[in-house]
Amino acid sequence: MFIGSCDHYSLQEYLEDRYFVPVTDITLTCASAVLPGKSLTLTCPVQPGDATNKAVTWTVSDHGGTGAVITGGVFTAADVGTAVITARIANGLWRGKDFVKAFTITVTEFPFSIGDTGPAGGIIFYMDVEGFTVNGVTCHYLEAAPEDVPGTYTWGEYGIDCSTETLVGTGAANTAALTAADHGHDHPAAKACADYSYGGWDDWFLPSKDEMNLHLYPNRDIIGSFGADYWYWSSSQYGDYDAWVRDFNGEMWNELKSSEHHCRAVRAF
Repeated sequence: MFIGSCDHYSLQEYLEDRYFVPVTDITLTCASAVLPGKSLTLTCPVQPGDATNKAVTWTVSDHGGTGAVITGGVFTAADVGTAVITARIANGLWRGKDFVKAFTITVTEFPFSIGDTGPAGGIIFYMDVEGFTVNGVTCHYLEAAPEDVPGTYTWGEYGIDCSTETLVGTGAANTAALTAADHGHDHPAAKACADYSYGGWDDWFLPSKDEMNLHLYPNRDIIGSFGADYWYWSSSQYGDYDAWVRDFNGEMWNELKSSEHHCRAVRAF
């Protein structure tokens, strides 16, 4: 029985080699473009899932004039251009042989188009070159979560005037105002979106009437995973007793605030 080492090849090394599962590929699943000065968290699932070594180390192999840096798996760059980054998995292919793959990240003033994956892993459904203001910050995009907020919710505050807005860029302020007035369950739909977290981001909100009706709904097939017969709340009130809701098999309606419907959270950046 072999119990020690022979020619510096230990039993532990033999067992590691015998059951070693090499990395076959990694895929960059975050956005491949970012605004100057903004951060991009690098995510890359390793294939196969049971690979022996899966820890990824990132480096910038070509700055491309962007001034790119990667710290703790987060990419930032000060100037426009294209940077090449390298993912390395030590001993990914075999003991002593790393798995290495390069990716390009574009740093641009307007890095996304409608239908692209956004920074939080949602789908871009609205773009405004001139920008719109959300919480004092100029934003250019809206992205929708790729899934519904689990459950169904009432809009809340039946019989009360909540003074919300309908225009694009007002959904975040609507949601903030509704949740600030919340007493634990008064605005369930808005609160569900405000509490929602996806892709490492927690700044999601319930879209306004126009964000929902003019932009999210027309791009529903690009975003995906909507229920064909579902109704989705907006954050815009219609009156004291009803609010705007989008029938995904029909029209935009005013519906009693006490009714239960689905929610799809969005975020601005």
